Amino acid sequence: IRQGCLDPFLDELQELGINILEVSSTHLAMDIGQKANVIENAKRRGFTVFAEIGKKYIGDPDGPKTHMRTSQVIREMKDCLEAGAFKVIYEYTEVVSLLKQDGGLEGLLETAGAIGADNIMFELPTSIVGTWKEVARYAALYIEHFGPNVNLGDLDPSHLLTIESMRLGLTNRAIGKVPVP
Repeated sequence: IRQGCLDPFLDELQELGINILEVSSTHLAMDIGQKANVIENAKRRGFTVFAEIGKKYIGDPDGPKTHMRTSQVIREMKDCLEAGAFKVIYEYTEVVSLLKQDGGLEGLLETAGAIGADNIMFELPTSIVGTWKEVARYAALYIEHFGPNVNLGDLDPSHLLTIESMRLGLTNRAIGKVPVP
């Protein structure tokens, strides 16, 4: 995008047999119109598109200073889905920043209610989170509020069995909170 070579890039992906991609403005500044155009172009060419919403590394000295307003997140998620995104990815650091403020959980629930939790993939990147305890805390929160089939992404493969146990209501964090299938 930065080099004006999106179409050749998509051509190369297709030649390599890659048909899924993520469109994100977390590292490359794009307004929602530009982002929607990229999504529409990729979708038109047969790609399954995931669109990431949010800002990375909130609190980092070089990163954004605040999280996005809930209304802004909802609008951008809706625009990306309308442009043809298969799912929207809710950036982990954006969610954490939101949840650390008063009323943050309500903002998260409002977003999921407006978009549909099934249309959102919630990130749990161990490389950023750092500890299993924190990953487990957020995984439990998502499973408790959005159900055992909530979309979780950017997971460390070594955590999959424990998270699956949470999904099934078989861990101390999930017993009595998750309906057993």
